[in-house]
Formats: sequence, C-alpha cells, structure tokens
Amino acid sequence: MDALSTKEGLEGESTTNQLSVPTTASHPHHIDHIDHVDHVDHVDHVDRHEHHKRHHGLPNTYPDTPSSVASGRHTLPDIETIQRVLNNTAMSAKSPTVVSRISSVRSLREYHYSYRLADIYTTVFRLIALLPGSGDEPLVCHLREVDLEDNPEYETISHCWGEPMFDAELHVQDEGSLAITTLLASALRHLRFPDRSRTLWADVICVNQQDVEERTVQVQLMNRIYRQCRGVLIWLGNSTPESDLGMEVARKMHAGLVRKQEAGDKRLLYDMSPSERAAYGLFPEGSREIRAMTSLVDRPWFSRTWIVQELALPPTATLVCGSRAVPWDHFGLAVTSCSPSFKKFSTNEHPGENHVRLSICPSRDEATHGKPPPLLRLIARARNSLATDPRDKIFAFSGLAKERGEPSVLGRPDYRLSVAEVYRAFVLENISTYKTLDVFSLAHGRDEASLVDTPTRLPDLPSWVPDLSVRGIPYPLTRLDKVLAERHATLRTKSDYLEYCTAGDSETTSYALRDDEATLCLSGYVVDAVGPEVGLPFPGRSEWGNVWRKRQAQHNAWASWEALVGARRNAAKYGDESAYDVYWKVMRGGELEKHCAVAKQDFMTGYELPRRPYRVLSRGKVVRSPALFKLLYTLSCRMLDAQNVLRRASGKPVIEYTRGIGTNPCEYRAMGKSAQGRVCFLPGAAKEGDAIALLEGGRVPFVLRSAGEGKWRLIGEAYVHGIMEGEAWDADKCNEICLV
Repeated sequence: MDALSTKEGLEGESTTNQLSVPTTASHPHHIDHIDHVDHVDHVDHVDRHEHHKRHHGLPNTYPDTPSSVASGRHTLPDIETIQRVLNNTAMSAKSPTVVSRISSVRSLREYHYSYRLADIYTTVFRLIALLPGSGDEPLVCHLREVDLEDNPEYETISHCWGEPMFDAELHVQDEGSLAITTLLASALRHLRFPDRSRTLWADVICVNQQDVEERTVQVQLMNRIYRQCRGVLIWLGNSTPESDLGMEVARKMHAGLVRKQEAGDKRLLYDMSPSERAAYGLFPEGSREIRAMTSLVDRPWFSRTWIVQELALPPTATLVCGSRAVPWDHFGLAVTSCSPSFKKFSTNEHPGENHVRLSICPSRDEATHGKPPPLLRLIARARNSLATDPRDKIFAFSGLAKERGEPSVLGRPDYRLSVAEVYRAFVLENISTYKTLDVFSLAHGRDEASLVDTPTRLPDLPSWVPDLSVRGIPYPLTRLDKVLAERHATLRTKSDYLEYCTAGDSETTSYALRDDEATLCLSGYVVDAVGPEVGLPFPGRSEWGNVWRKRQAQHNAWASWEALVGARRNAAKYGDESAYDVYWKVMRGGELEKHCAVAKQDFMTGYELPRRPYRVLSRGKVVRSPALFKLLYTLSCRMLDAQNVLRRASGKPVIEYTRGIGTNPCEYRAMGKSAQGRVCFLPGAAKEGDAIALLEGGRVPFVLRSAGEGKWRLIGEAYVHGIMEGEAWDADKCNEICLV
C-alpha cells in the first residue's frame, strides 16, 4: 500500500475521487517512492532523519480538475472568476457529483485524521484538494504531500485564526476528519468551486500544529510556499451590508485614484474639496461610503503579524469578504490614500490601518522589486501587530530575511526555544551582524506608576532585550520603521533623513555576556542625567480603548511640555534657537536643516492649527477633570468646524482634527530637561536622576537606571537636543557599562 492510498482498515467504499499516485515509470523525475508509509507514523526522531532524501511522486495538479486534464496546468482564476465562484456559494442546488462525495463521507467511520508527514526534513509539504460543493454541504478534501521542487500549482489562504474554538469539521475523504474553526470553515465554503476541485494551502490545516518539530521545519519553507504559489486569497470573514458596501467603495476609489493619477493631479485627498473629489469619482471624506471602507480594517485579520510575509511574497493577492472580492493592490491604494479618514471615522482605534500603510504595503512593494527590507526594519514596522505565539514576532519575518540573503540563525526558526531565548538570540545576532545598537530602539522600560495601563514586560527578559510580545512599543527615534515615501511632493530618499550619530562613527565591535547571558557589557559613558523637570507622559496604544481618556492625556502632555520648554514665551531661547523651534524639533525627533522650512510648516498645519482652539479654551493649562476636558474639547471641535467652513469658502485646505504631526514619536514618551539644561525627549518611564549615556555603536543616547553593584537597567532611547550629531562624543571617556 502506498502513502497516498486509503489507510488499511478504513470503512468507506467510494474511492472514485481518491487522488492517484503516478508510478516512477510514468513520471521519471520522481524518485524513491515510499511504499508502506504506515510504519513511518511510528518512527522516532532519529529514524525520521533516515528518510530525509525520500519524497513522494505527485502530479502538479489533481486529476479531477478539468483545466488540468486539458492543459496539464491548474490556471489561477482571475478576479471575475473568483467573484463568480463566491456568488455560486449561496446556491442551494446540489450537483450529482457533490452528492456522491457527500455520501462517501457519510459512510465513513467516525475517527480523526492522523497527520503523517514522512519527509519532514526535505521540501515536502501538504496541499488541500478541496472538493466541489456549495452552500452548507459538508466540506470534503484530500490532503496530499507534494514537493516544492516539483513546482506544484496551488493558491494560499491567509486568514485570522481567531478564538481556538474548533467546532467545525473538514472531512479528509476516506482518511478521517479534522476539527477546524468556524471561521476557517466559512472561508472554505466560500472559496470552493461548485464543479471542480480547488488546490489550496492553509497553515492551520497543512501543518500539524501539535508537532513542534514539524512546525519548526515547515516555517522554514514558508517563504518558498508563498513565493511559489499562484496567488494568496485573503479571507476577512463573513459579509455584512456595510462590508459589501466597503468592498465596492474600495473598487470605485481605486478607479477614481487611477483617473486622478492619469490627470497628473498630485494633490492629497484631504487637500481636495468634495466637488474636486467627485470629479474623479472619489467619495467625500466622512461619507457613508468612506466609513464603510474604513470599517473593514477594524477586522482582526489586519492586526496579524504573519500577513506581512503572506502578502509580500505571492505574485497576486485577492481580498475576499463574504461574497465580495477585490484585488489587494486596489484595496491597499484606496486605504493608504484615505489615511486621515481612518483616524476620524474608524469604529475604534484599531492599529490595522497603520499596519497596512506602514508595514504591509511597503513590504510588499519592496519584496516585489527584489529589495525586501532588513529583518530589524520588518520587526520594527510590525511591532504593534498581534501574534498568537510571541516567538512569531520574529519567526514571521525570517522568510523575508532569507529572501534578502540576510545571514541569520533565525532563518531556521526553532519552536523548541523559549520566548526569552528567541528574543535574546535575535538581539545578540543583530548587534554582531551590524555592529550597531539600533535594536535597542525597540527595548523600552515599563513603569506602572508613571504610565496608565502600560503592558508589563515578560519577567525573565533582561532590560536590554525588547519585549516584542506586548503592544505598545514606541516609535523608534532611529526611524527603523521609516517608509521612504513622505507626504511631500518631493520624494525623499534615505539620505534625506537625519542619521543620528551621537557616538560618532563608532561601532559595537565587541561585547561580553555574563551571569548566564543575563548581563550584557558594552563600552560607553554617562554624559548627563535626567533633571527634575519632566513633563507628563504621552499615552500609547495600550490606552487607546478609551478615546476620551487618550485625548485628555494627549492634550495634558502637550500643555505640560509647552510650559516646561517655554514654547509660548517669545523671549525664551536655547543658545541661538528660539524655545518654539527647539520644541517642534524635539517633538519631531530632529530634522535636517534643508527640510526645516517644510517640517515647520507641517508642524504648524498638523499640530498648531488643530490644537489652537483647545489651547485657547484651556488657557494652555493641564485639565484634570474628565468632564471639563470633554466640554472644552467639544467646544474646540465646533470652533474648528466653523473655521473650516470659512477655509473651504476661500479655497484653503481644511484643518484636520487628528493629523497630529509628531503624535507617533510622542507615544510612551515625555519631554523634559536634563541636569545640564538640555531639552530631551525621554522614555515615559524616565525619572529624575536616571543617567543619560552614550554607547559605542549607538546612534542615539540611552536612559539608564542604576540596578546596584555598578550595573544598569535600560529604560529606553532618548533624543537630547544639541548632542545628536556627536557633539558630546569622546571615545577616551569610554568604560564598561553592564546592562541587566
């Protein structure tokens, strides 16, 4: 009995649609066909290595696929075909072929499918042959092992696993059944063809999630699985009237944006009036249509970590929601063009829009052009995404790192390692490879007394290891996550961004590990300390659940910073710079001199104008009462509405409530002054007396807190105005600084 025939002892007579296995004679390129593979189910870990060169001979397509019979290839359906299939899903009529398959399933004895991937150490993986069906008919499939080297034809499914409630069933014909989630079952029902099989790959089915060894090996194949597929099908979930409208709006917005581009109109949408938008067939901001489209990114799929790789590598991607489908590239363009609308009209402050705009779309574009970003940049961009397994905050990008050719042991993910071991290995490897401390930009200390609802760190992580398992990692001052396409008409390249060099051109050429690798010893020195004047901390994403509390914390933080720096006092100066100029530069995390004029104008339109009415009403003071804040803020919005009526009438751009230039760098930070009077942007957990240190290979200063016995705890990176370009660096002052 070969590996792909019915298991011995199973009840179920019908094998009409059983996938056949070609012999090596009919397919000479297939070698070492494994017979009697049942015994492989029981071999131990050592024995499995003995089979690592053997693989099954399989055709590239399944014999019950009409297109494969005619041409020998399985053709990827276009968007119209996908839409037609989705429409047919609702049909209640059952074809005779489907009825026969269902009858076969009903005759099966009740038992669970037993995974058996014999060639675990090769490029063999599983594919689903999803048999025809429609409506609520049972889900029936074949599971087959194929080799990536044989270039099989298939599509991948990207979906959100959701809650681990496995209350639906997928029948593996003549081999058993698999418990799957209702969400995945719904996806399969919508995606299956009514008249022929569909070859798919879905990680939760095709990888034995209970086998750590198999997961470890299969994750290493992920980049090839997605790179070699014909396309990825993104399942958002079942439809609602609002989602149907949103999908249609995305299609029309893309068509309108194409017309706008062809007309040579480079204006941003929020700078256009409703009538100007309408000329291109674009919907006005705040309309029911735009609200419907923005609500789509509130769906859980958009917050997943894995979707960056799942969309970056496949040649095509199709977004599917219920019975509607739209090409991903069309949807992505519509979403990124309407970014301010997401902030104003999304049903909650879900990070999905940021994930699309700052991580998914640029990573897909870079990978398509053969330039996938470095692993650290990928991780930084997706730092606030979600992963069921915390180790996947790194492993999910190892495939893209491999595409780049980045040397990394993390290109071989190992789920046998603990979360702390994976994170620590990532930090040390990044320092060794690039000889910088950029990875410290993701490490941020937590202080429950100073930040409300701030997520706590994993207990067994040293302070110098970023805790990627939590959401709420601040925007890196080193601009690790920067997407090189600014809002300005003139495209800015990497050389146009301010490259900090607080430690000159030094490199982290060596380090020492002590105390069972819990202590990292580097070279550097303390240059300053946090002084007594520290403003209120700015809220981060962990406080986004309460919009009113977040807004109040934002405005109170800004009020305390303005008073601390003296930004409203015209005579206040720091050296040759006005206090106001220092204030906006620190809030932005610095700016190149040649861009200062544009950046200052951005700060005016994105911070000054939206905040001015509230600052006038609150007299620039910190407002502690939630009720009073809500009253003042509501009045300030009405004042802005009145101003916008006049601005539209005079042809001026409207003032956006939430443009907030500088909001991202502000999260989880506080503005303060050092002991030597320098204006600083500090981690929100910083306290008076904390040290400000320069470390070899560090592009920014770091805030450290004494841990006793000459050791330090890393609190986070900092911006210290006046020393960011190496003005205070002196290599002769370096000594050993040990972080715990």
